[in-house]
Amino acid sequence: WSWEARMRSAKKALLVFDKFKGTIDSRSASECVKKGIARVDPEIDVVCFPFSDGGDGFLQALSSPLDLSLRSVQVFGPLGDLVEARYGVGKLAGSEGEKTIGVVEMAEAAGLVLVKEHLKNPLNTTTAGVGQLIRILAT
Repeated sequence: WSWEARMRSAKKALLVFDKFKGTIDSRSASECVKKGIARVDPEIDVVCFPFSDGGDGFLQALSSPLDLSLRSVQVFGPLGDLVEARYGVGKLAGSEGEKTIGVVEMAEAAGLVLVKEHLKNPLNTTTAGVGQLIRILAT
């Protein structure tokens, strides 16, 4: 068998979804489609890879592939009030040995979802909470 022939006969599916904003996160969307594929053809090898464009859902999309430990902390929200924001901490192995990594999702501390529509005004909002998250990870 040639490589091309094996690939033609292999039943594989790679599911890469971003969130469906306001309805379902990327991991849940992938799992729903995976279940549907299994009902149609259980022999298909399905791999789910959560994805994010870097906005809300970024931290969740990276938490499994990077085996992040998610932590919560109170920081200033976009309107200056305290909000609960998550960040991730994990380990990565590289040529220089294992290193601790931190992941911050800006939307956790300053996302649009945290501001009611009538209060959305860039002159009255802040990203100070994002800085607080970065400071926590840097110390």
